[in-house]
Amino acid sequence: MKWILNINTIYIAILILLSPIAIGNEVNTATLIKQLQVQLSIAKSKNIDTTREEMTLHTANLFLSWAKWDEVNVEQNKKYYLKHKLYKNKAALLAKSLPEYERQSVAELLKSSIKELTLVNQGKITRKPIPTLDYAKINISNGQFKVDDDPVFIADYTWKHDDEILNKYFGETNSAYIAPSHVINESGDIDKNNLNKIIESKSKNIGQTFISHNNIPTWITDKHHDFTDGRRHYGVYDIDHPAAKTLYSDLFKAFVPILKNTRATDLGYMLFNEPSFFTEKGVWNSGIVSRYTHEKFRQWLPSQHKNINSLNKLWNTRFSDFSDITIDIPMEGKLRGSAIWYDWMRFNQVRISEWFQFLKNEITKYDASAKTHIKLMPWLWNENKRDHGMDFEALLEQGDIIGFDAKSQYNSLRNKKMDWPLKRSFDWQGTAMSFDFFTSVQPNQVLWDSENHFFTNVDFMEKDINVDYVGAIYWLAASHGLSGSKTWVWGREKDGSVLSRDIDASYIVDVTHQPKGLHKITRTFMELNAHAHDVVALQKQTKPIRIFYSETSAINLPNYLTKVRESYESLYFEGIPLGFSTKNIINKQVNSWPITVIKGTSHVKADEIEALQRYINQGGIVLIDEHSLKFNQYGEPQKSRLTGTATNLITFSTKEELTNKVLSIAKEKHLSPNIQVIENKKQSYKNVAWRIAKISNNSYTLLLTNTGKTPAEIEIVGDKKLNIIDNFTSNKLSPKITLPVYGSKFLTINTKH
Repeated sequence: MKWILNINTIYIAILILLSPIAIGNEVNTATLIKQLQVQLSIAKSKNIDTTREEMTLHTANLFLSWAKWDEVNVEQNKKYYLKHKLYKNKAALLAKSLPEYERQSVAELLKSSIKELTLVNQGKITRKPIPTLDYAKINISNGQFKVDDDPVFIADYTWKHDDEILNKYFGETNSAYIAPSHVINESGDIDKNNLNKIIESKSKNIGQTFISHNNIPTWITDKHHDFTDGRRHYGVYDIDHPAAKTLYSDLFKAFVPILKNTRATDLGYMLFNEPSFFTEKGVWNSGIVSRYTHEKFRQWLPSQHKNINSLNKLWNTRFSDFSDITIDIPMEGKLRGSAIWYDWMRFNQVRISEWFQFLKNEITKYDASAKTHIKLMPWLWNENKRDHGMDFEALLEQGDIIGFDAKSQYNSLRNKKMDWPLKRSFDWQGTAMSFDFFTSVQPNQVLWDSENHFFTNVDFMEKDINVDYVGAIYWLAASHGLSGSKTWVWGREKDGSVLSRDIDASYIVDVTHQPKGLHKITRTFMELNAHAHDVVALQKQTKPIRIFYSETSAINLPNYLTKVRESYESLYFEGIPLGFSTKNIINKQVNSWPITVIKGTSHVKADEIEALQRYINQGGIVLIDEHSLKFNQYGEPQKSRLTGTATNLITFSTKEELTNKVLSIAKEKHLSPNIQVIENKKQSYKNVAWRIAKISNNSYTLLLTNTGKTPAEIEIVGDKKLNIIDNFTSNKLSPKITLPVYGSKFLTINTKH
């Protein structure tokens, strides 16, 4: 300990001795700003678009002013570092050096910007102009954000204040907030101040309305002492309590008629923030449920069982009547796979879906054209847990906008056990696979991430984030459908002071403390908008290969989503878009996909097999493993089986066999792209994700992303001569490309005879 203290003392002494460096960097950044301004003048004289460099200059000036605030508020910043798991032991040093880090980062941004614009001015780089986004003109049309007929991509930040300086380049969405606490008494009277805030709002920008489930009025808990039984994180009341419906009905009756005349609902009424209703014993956000929920369960069970004797046989119980049934909630995890587990967990999903449908119905009662969404947490679908009550397919079917808060990361604060670190440099699959599921359920809806966690989340908080990763994950997400996001979190006021909220470690490593990180997100979305039509072409491709997903198996099996991820990963790196099918997707949509894969899906209901059989009869091809479709929802042997021929019902054993058979069928049916990306593998698996879309007869757009832990060597090949262009420079590239870790390339490929 004494040695550590001595090192710290020496470090602080060095900082004091080198304090003129801060002044030196200020001088340096001032010189660099002047140099950039010279290049800007040259570019403008040539009518060259300089939006990128103007954004860099704006970002630089903003952070230079914030660095001055950090310089005189070291002790306050130290408190945030002390909260950080990784940095708490160096809190004083990091707080002291933060201004210098910011100035040095600004200097790097300016140097890079000067270098790039110089090349542009010399004619060595040609770039597409960046369109100006007017948030008052953005609307939703055909599942895209658009200005007039052009698709656009929205980037904003959670908690960023509405201010001219902060809005410039960093997003300008509108928002409204309503909460049950705005209902001030049992008569349904409304707090006038909150009502007037919405009445007086003048914003014409596209926005969303946040509906709170945390701020509950005290009068209702005083009257109903059991109102909070069954409460959960972000929902601190019992959704099955009769008074809950009355409370929200009164809230919507007052606010919706006013909100429908504003643009704060164009992104939808957000019905719930990060819902989860876990009921397994000993897991996060789990707990009891109310007497109303138990009674509702008893009333639901007769719809699932012919009589009480049938239930008793499956449950191994001796209840005399449905009205006598009692169960323990939270439920023991060891019961997973049993009939009682399935019935309860399925009911938990049904009751929650019904609650969200009620909320939607009450809103549309006062605004028939109202859009709604739920801020779903994709990890709840991606992971094996299924006691959280979220039937993602049902909830997506209810909504008008695909709403969520996605996350990604390249390390873990909690050393949480995850699959991706074994082979990959970052979590690509959590985003790609969930977005592909969402867009399979709702292929014509816009994807709106109102609390994006690519930059920081509770398990990932880097003080100097790798900006190549930032670019890679946002581009990858965009290719899978992401059209708008509000990144978590914007932690500063305009003057540089930290937002007046509870001390949180994420504030000290957020985008407002990382110049290069904020700049990278902004630049990425600028490029997405410059190339919007090509990106949309990647998004809107058909998904000819589908993985069959069964909620029945997800509830029953402890590792079902692991099997789904394995199937997805085994096919993902072949350049063919992937999707999902379910009973509902097969029954409700035109079955335009020729291939369906079924793996590890042992438990299904009879109507799921019926849907799959209908798919085969209509010409679909099913590849199935020996473990699937064996049991019903209660673990009993399935009475019906799929029937087909050797060409439309094909078995496989290993993932290698699956991949080979799918690719063979894809080639036979001309589903494989004419242009291929060949990876020079250094291991037994591929790392380069690639998606290609045809733009015209002889032109394609191609996105490459290296998800691996080492640089990847690839070659782009086709049956014609290829002219490969880097979209960011307009320069010609060799077909042989080396992608660094987190490396991305966005290319145009022209073919010639």
